[in-house]
Amino acid sequence: MDQKTQINIRYILLPVSGPDWHRVRLGAGALLAVQG
Repeated sequence: MDQKTQINIRYILLPVSGPDWHRVRLGAGALLAVQG
């Protein structure tokens, strides 16, 4: 895993709520899917 992926995972695990939370989760999930 590169640094960007680790940062995205950290955002997924953050206890954030609201529209931004969903956007971050979808973006990070897409990146993880692309990287396999």
